Amino acid sequence: MRGQEDIYAKGGKCTQQTHSEGFPRKQVVLVGDSLTEIGFRDERGWGLELSKRYLRRCDVINRGLYGWNTRWLKMAMEKNVAFLPPQMHFGTLLMGSNDAVLRDMNPGQHVPMDEFEQNLLYIAAEMLRRAEKGIVLIAPPPCNPDAWAEFVNTRKPEFNGKSDRTNELLETYGAIVKQVKQTLQERFPEKFVRLFDAYELLKEEDLREKSLLYDGVHFGQKAQILFFDKLWEILQSENLTLESVDDGFGHESYAVKIPGREIDAANQLPLTEPTFLEVMETKEKCL
Repeated sequence: MRGQEDIYAKGGKCTQQTHSEGFPRKQVVLVGDSLTEIGFRDERGWGLELSKRYLRRCDVINRGLYGWNTRWLKMAMEKNVAFLPPQMHFGTLLMGSNDAVLRDMNPGQHVPMDEFEQNLLYIAAEMLRRAEKGIVLIAPPPCNPDAWAEFVNTRKPEFNGKSDRTNELLETYGAIVKQVKQTLQERFPEKFVRLFDAYELLKEEDLREKSLLYDGVHFGQKAQILFFDKLWEILQSENLTLESVDDGFGHESYAVKIPGREIDAANQLPLTEPTFLEVMETKEKCL
């Protein structure tokens, strides 16, 4: 592909940046089960909030798959090389909630602990090989077994009104996630591997509140916000807020400066977006 030239105006001066392969925007990939998928569906979902925070600076890709466990995810990655992009800036990996279901009640979703560990190592390693910076490895959150039993009662009568999920097992699988994190740090010393313990984050909350777990397993709005805030805190500590990334379209907080437009100093975003014509007129003056 022929090189493209993007023209930027910075500090009142015109500079040229050439990139050789298509659009240069960075990519962040969020891999997981329904806790990741729903993070893009709900109004305050953590994936959606991350997309908003990176608006015009980074593409956030949803690879959350409702109901999946690490066995199915590993198989999909082995058979479909396009499941992950060839390169990413960083990624998040949240798995374990479905692996940790009770085997006797739900053998289709259950994954034994030793297999879970090996699957998670494979998935995370594939992500790290593609990641420029690294990954955030997330231990699964707690559940409310009573609320989940009530929710699935009409959907799975074979459960006889019982829950196939326990906090004891979720905590145990979370401990395996922590072990995997240590192994990955040894294998990929040049990349960051940060642990986000979602179980620890929510275990002291009143999980009977539907704003936390609306069905006993999946995040309500309050949990989505708590989860995002903690994730963003981790990303800030790794300098991954991407506050000075050029988007190629003349966003005035870090690229084309539009005369007369004010900037919100608190978050370096324009108080009002420049029109397409204003951007193009400003770029024309740089030619």
